[in-house]
Amino acid sequence: MDLSIEDNLVTTKFTADFKAIARGFGNGSNPVLHWQIDDKDVPGGGLVKLNENVPAVMLPNQAMKAGGPHVISAAIVGEDRLKVDDTRYRVVNVASEIPVLIVDGERRAGGGSARFLEDAIAPPDSSAGRTGAKSDSVLVPRVISDQDLGDKEVLGKYRAVILTNVTQVPEAAAAQLQAFVEQGGVLMLFMGPRVDGDEYNRTLLTDKRHLLPGKLVQKMSVGNTGVDSFYFDFRPEGDLSTYLNIYKGVQNSGLDTARVFQYWKINVTNPATERVLDYLPAGSAVRGPASGPSRTGDPAITVHTSGKGRVIFFSTSADDAWMSFVGKPVNVVLVNELLKKAINPNDSWMNLSVGESVEVPANLGLTAAPTLSDSAKKEIPVFPVTTADGQTFYRSRPLGVPGVYHLSTGNATYPIVVNVPADEADVRTLPDAAIRKAMGDIGLSLHGDRFAPESAAQLNNGRDLGWSVMLAVLTLAGFECFVAMRFGHHRRI
Repeated sequence: MDLSIEDNLVTTKFTADFKAIARGFGNGSNPVLHWQIDDKDVPGGGLVKLNENVPAVMLPNQAMKAGGPHVISAAIVGEDRLKVDDTRYRVVNVASEIPVLIVDGERRAGGGSARFLEDAIAPPDSSAGRTGAKSDSVLVPRVISDQDLGDKEVLGKYRAVILTNVTQVPEAAAAQLQAFVEQGGVLMLFMGPRVDGDEYNRTLLTDKRHLLPGKLVQKMSVGNTGVDSFYFDFRPEGDLSTYLNIYKGVQNSGLDTARVFQYWKINVTNPATERVLDYLPAGSAVRGPASGPSRTGDPAITVHTSGKGRVIFFSTSADDAWMSFVGKPVNVVLVNELLKKAINPNDSWMNLSVGESVEVPANLGLTAAPTLSDSAKKEIPVFPVTTADGQTFYRSRPLGVPGVYHLSTGNATYPIVVNVPADEADVRTLPDAAIRKAMGDIGLSLHGDRFAPESAAQLNNGRDLGWSVMLAVLTLAGFECFVAMRFGHHRRI
């Protein structure tokens, strides 16, 4: 029914956990679950007693040693006459290196807040010290000045762009950032003392650009409120955002004691925004006084989608100018988790269902017209398509057979997997509410398989003339037979 990955991003630096969900709808023998990675058998399956509520089967701690796309498959092997849905495939685009661009607005010797971010997303090897030390992080940062943002830097080379304490974003750079996000990139915005809220609202928040979750309203400062700190509304046992799952149930993580001295208050208006972390609201019984100016309930961290990409908004600074937990483990983990969960693994176009077409991304870097072939090496036509804005990409006809296909782009070959839709195998009878919902919640009266007694009575209530007509026909036929026998002319032989 499903084959998924526990983490959004699979890298060569850490092991990955895969999860298969198998179901049985009816009687049959218990099959064996069989795992493969790139057509090679992987231990970890075994006998599965199929029914409608079988727990998920895990394939944990798989080391993916090479970057690029890999095909994972899970199959049930047994006496099943309908085998088309017995195997499910998943393409995983494993990252060996994720380039990240950090744009620093401070322009000072030794680096400003960008230095803190660089250490957070790619901590140097502590045994070798900072100077010349390499990091084993999959995130590879590059720092530039905000003056170099725009025509001097090609954003397509990066998976994420971080702006920290940048005063303003020029129109040309804002347009470039919008295109970068819409094509699947991640933009992370850190505030700071140099940020001009009016300029951000003017260039990043327009009808065509959605690079802020809403309007920047004002700076909130402990100096103006008479309190010593703002605190995050973090409760490890509460309902946490998926971006904070790593902190679930973790006591003393540092998020609840982290102190913020200043931040930008933002009025969230984008409906696609997720509030990952807020500041303590008034009346909250977590820490400190139950109410007061330190409890605002304002958004601290948000994530929203724009096109195929995401924007992460961090209301305070990336350095110690506005907050206290720079350099602490909580900051390193938080920044890494936000990026790794927001970065698009760029493999959705390689994972299709029956009836869908392959759409080759325009930024794939083709060196020749792509060709597509099925498992029998039979070529399938791929056609160029030009969009309204003049971009050209390639699209195949809808693929009707599940299995593994291969797309050649001239300098690389990509696996394309096609699966049967998960609900196709579910033969259980739908309840009335589900039928009505599937029909678009139209006005629909549903009846059982028996006539109601009152309906049968109404049908016989003087409106059924069938028996009367039949009796009249039989009477006329009998009369004609009598007349023919009585008065007809015939001879005896």
